[in-house]
Amino acid sequence: MHFKALCNRKGIALLRLFAAASLGQGHFRLFNQTLRVMKLTAIILLVSVLHVSATGRSQTVTLKVRNASLENLFDNVTTQTGYYFFYRPGQLKGSKPVTINAEQLPLEAFLQQVFRDQPVTYMVQNQTIFIVTKTDTAQHKKPAAPPLTVQGEVRDSLGNLLRGATVTLVPGNALAITDKKGVFVLHDIAPGRYVLRVSYVGFETTSIPVNATENMAPVSVVLKLESANLVEVTVLNNGYQTLSRDRSAGSFSKPKMDVIYNRSTSMDLMQRLDGQLPGLVINNSPNQNGNTITVRGNSTIFADKSLLYVVDGVVVTDLADLNPNDVQDVTLLKDATAASIWGSRASNGVIVVVTKKGSFGANKLKVEYNGFVNFQGKPDVEYLPYMRSAEYIQTMKELFADPAYLTANTYASANMLISGNAAIAPHETILFKQYRGLISEATANAQLDSLAALDNLSQIKDIWYRNASLSNHTVSVRGGFGNYSLYGSLAYTNTTSSTPGEKNNAYKINLRQDVNVSKRVSVYLITNLVNTITSAGRMPNLGVTSRFFPYQLFKDVDGNSISMPWLYRTDSLTTLYQAKSGVNLNYNPIDEMNYGNTKGNNFNANITGGITVKLIKGLRVEGVYGVMNGNSKTTDFESQKSFTVRNQLAAFTVPATTPGGSPTYYLPTTGGKLTTTNVTRRNYTIRHQLVYDITSGNGDHQLTTLAGQEATSAFGNTNISVARGYDPELNTSLPIDYVTLANGISGTVFPSGLTRSSLGYDAYSETENLARTTSWYSNAAYTYLRRYTINASVRNDKSNLFGQDRSVQYKPLWSIGLSWQINRESFMEHVMWVDYLTLRATYGLSGNQPSKSGYFAAAYDILSGGTNINVPGGIAYSIGTYGNKRISWENTRNYNVGLDYSFLKGRLLGNADLYMRRTTNLIGYVPANAFAGVTSFVGNLGDMHNTGVETRLTSVNFRKRDFIWSTTLILSYNVNKVTKLYTPNPTTSAIQYMSTRYAEGYSSYAQWGYRFKGLDNVGDPLVELADGTITKKPGVALASDLVYMGTWQPTLTGGFSNNFRYRNFQLSCNMVYNFGSRLKRDALGLNTTTSALAGRTSTSAGYFFGNMYRDFNSRWKKTGDETITNIPAYIPSSSISSSQRSVLYYANGDINYFDGAYIKMRDINLSYTLPQQIVSRMRAEEITFRATLSNVLLWKANQYGIDPEFHNSTTAERTIPFAQHSIAFGLNLRF
Repeated sequence: MHFKALCNRKGIALLRLFAAASLGQGHFRLFNQTLRVMKLTAIILLVSVLHVSATGRSQTVTLKVRNASLENLFDNVTTQTGYYFFYRPGQLKGSKPVTINAEQLPLEAFLQQVFRDQPVTYMVQNQTIFIVTKTDTAQHKKPAAPPLTVQGEVRDSLGNLLRGATVTLVPGNALAITDKKGVFVLHDIAPGRYVLRVSYVGFETTSIPVNATENMAPVSVVLKLESANLVEVTVLNNGYQTLSRDRSAGSFSKPKMDVIYNRSTSMDLMQRLDGQLPGLVINNSPNQNGNTITVRGNSTIFADKSLLYVVDGVVVTDLADLNPNDVQDVTLLKDATAASIWGSRASNGVIVVVTKKGSFGANKLKVEYNGFVNFQGKPDVEYLPYMRSAEYIQTMKELFADPAYLTANTYASANMLISGNAAIAPHETILFKQYRGLISEATANAQLDSLAALDNLSQIKDIWYRNASLSNHTVSVRGGFGNYSLYGSLAYTNTTSSTPGEKNNAYKINLRQDVNVSKRVSVYLITNLVNTITSAGRMPNLGVTSRFFPYQLFKDVDGNSISMPWLYRTDSLTTLYQAKSGVNLNYNPIDEMNYGNTKGNNFNANITGGITVKLIKGLRVEGVYGVMNGNSKTTDFESQKSFTVRNQLAAFTVPATTPGGSPTYYLPTTGGKLTTTNVTRRNYTIRHQLVYDITSGNGDHQLTTLAGQEATSAFGNTNISVARGYDPELNTSLPIDYVTLANGISGTVFPSGLTRSSLGYDAYSETENLARTTSWYSNAAYTYLRRYTINASVRNDKSNLFGQDRSVQYKPLWSIGLSWQINRESFMEHVMWVDYLTLRATYGLSGNQPSKSGYFAAAYDILSGGTNINVPGGIAYSIGTYGNKRISWENTRNYNVGLDYSFLKGRLLGNADLYMRRTTNLIGYVPANAFAGVTSFVGNLGDMHNTGVETRLTSVNFRKRDFIWSTTLILSYNVNKVTKLYTPNPTTSAIQYMSTRYAEGYSSYAQWGYRFKGLDNVGDPLVELADGTITKKPGVALASDLVYMGTWQPTLTGGFSNNFRYRNFQLSCNMVYNFGSRLKRDALGLNTTTSALAGRTSTSAGYFFGNMYRDFNSRWKKTGDETITNIPAYIPSSSISSSQRSVLYYANGDINYFDGAYIKMRDINLSYTLPQQIVSRMRAEEITFRATLSNVLLWKANQYGIDPEFHNSTTAERTIPFAQHSIAFGLNLRF
């Protein structure tokens, strides 16, 4: 194979023509395919690493310039590739202007063309390009001998031949591409000394000296996998600046972006990060007290627990408006050096997101489509362990057969009115009639047997649930023309929930534009518009599940919906109330679905702009300006036909006092009820900073420093209005007399409260909050000899959340960090098994503000107003926040030691961090002076510690040309402890202390239990007190008698991934795991939803409850059962039960806490990329199909069949699993 030197702008075309002539048509197609694969690979690398990359920057250049100086050219190359140029002042004097038209040209080939006929040449080392003055070499002299041939082969570190590697000789411009055997040949080479450079995507560029002589031996080149690809980080973007990974001592993590792109169970970027970042814990269990996502443990009690989210340098409330397909890179900042530049908001961790942008000089637009459909099926309604009809009816017959049950639970007590309600279930009606002598036993049994033969499970699945799905379609364009580049996308997301009638459609537009105004000034503008439209019908309170009576059908055999007025009151009461009020009080749950709706329309506009002005060499000014404007409107309409409106009307109706008279109505008799909620959000960010970036001493000294000022504001307003008698056709409503209604009305058909009907003012309410912060900050990074780095930062924040006292508004924060690149030391030169080894250590102070939605702190009393019709003028004032001049910010001191490494030529690589976080001055409620007239106010009440270790370990288990298998382990271990907590009036009662989640000396989210000691001979639970006493007496247990049962927050979390690639197929298996949490079981007697062990087994009016756990039939029933069961006996009388024993001794006993550990396959993704020869015929660059299986529970530590991700941590109740075993299909097209 013979190649001419490529010296003009049509080099690639000439290369292809020459290859076609030399190789023949068949081999040329293969050669052409190889070039396209190289081109595609380079494009993918460019797309994925324009900012902070997880795989290293691209080694291709796209640029079209005419008569450009070398210096301007260097800036463009650095922007696109991340390679930096170093040269002495004046060294470029005499250089010639460059005209070049390069499109996705390999960096080596690009540099060859640029430096042709220039007085200087270059040398590449790591990611630095050194400019060298040309000497009088063989290139400039007349050959003393005939031209020679230089040939050789290129392999990777495992000995595999590399096809498509770029080989060049310096000085000169000879270039060759290795063939399928990894062989290259360079012809017409003049004798002399050269540097042979070999580059290949994903490998480090290697330069070796060669002496071109007659009969020289073939050159053997071994390429090493890029350290950047191994450690998966080359540069760090902390939201303010971009630094080389080697120049930051901070602790941060990055995910594998291909995993993020392929996940399809959610459009929430944070959910897609599950198991991908050391230190990030995503606990999907319901009711996590606002702490679903944590970084390095919980560090606050009442202050803001949420992470700080930064998108393109601007703080946002969350990432809901972000399309994952628009994301270029994600970085998690964890320690003080990495995150302290964000000041008082960084204590809980910082997520920095960089979105995609275009490329300058591409001179064309590239189009990409990425879409998927995720089929999630119906929720697993059978997951809850409730009885079915036959078992339930038999259980009820047994209970009613006990005379003690009928004595304790009479028909009169069941028919007792509570707010006009007296719900008696059908089976109870039959049994009460039997034991009241209204029907015979045979008739009762026949009717009960008919109920036992019914089962509503299939109707519940079909009527109240549907197959859920999630789909997204994103079309994006990317490119640029000259000094203008753009990236834009249009996205549509359809979320079909499992609830019939619900709709959720999101439309997103994202556009980023970058302009190089001049060689000194560049600007950009990012516009992100999101419109989400939702709607839903009326659904029953708390939904319909297997908690409902298992025999009650919703449709008859003819498909007609069945009315269930008994859910609120008996037929006789319904008839009576209807006669008195003239209002129909029938209740039909299926019909109710059509008697109202909820609609929502949310629009958010996020606009971010920036400008960079280069003042002098190394010095620039940067400005970032962010504006977010959001408006949301939600309407909840209940029509005149809805039971809620009809029932409330009857409750505020006084019956006629004379025969034939009309009732007196205090609410409108026509029209429905409309509740409108409007939410307005306005946020802005203004930041200016001066950046100085200089490298001197041939790269021995590198200094980057910045200083700036930032101001932010977050405003929120929520107003709620209620209109009654609303007519949706006319958009009109009717007035009501709130004064009379608030004072209460006696003698109504039935009372809305215990004794009378009253309605407080709810026509209008409004809340508003404003959080402002102004900050001054500075950051510096200095690296000496490319081995020793020191980072330092300081920031001073001022927040209005602390009121007007400046002494508590300002918060100075700082950090310092050191790193040592051990692998670059001279004593490591011969340690060949070490590729990369860096030791890091940081220390610093971060802070936390009060939550702007609660727990405001202030040095002075802050008043709030409210509507009160009982005071003169109707407006009342109260103290919303009590002043505390001694209050301080929460302080968190961060200590971190880390190690980054790569061994055995990339076969083993990763990082590890050991950290300590010491938080003081926790914000919360503290007791006030007895003479202050208030019991408590916001202040500082304690300290908290977090200690942990986290690591990321990747191994390349097998690597051949066609097959690669790698494994990654993500591990995070955290120990949390409240070390100091001031508790006013500490409780001594065990019952009250049971709900304490923060206690000195224990982890956050602490849980407590009784020392359960089994049952006595009558089936009552026994507990052991601290002094060793065994008792069943209720109320005697103290807080000191409880035992610590652990925390529901997992202590050991992470992910385990295996990735396989065989030719065009790629398979990734990503597991997540959680260990160390303890959860309370939904034991009998805990609450009514798990089945009561005393009193009437019934349901609350209007709720679809009433069924019982199957464990109920495993309870103690007779003497001796205490040896085979721990479930207490059922006692029909609630009063006897509560005086004789405490069922909670069992329900909250230590035996009912279980290990919450689990391992779940978060997703298995299989993708196939069509061969290039097929794709090219379709005029496309890449076509990839993918299929994903998600959320498969592989193992759990508990034996109760409980999935910890669907177990309420606070109430200990199971929730119905959804989106498990979901299947998704996706398609990616690039043109």
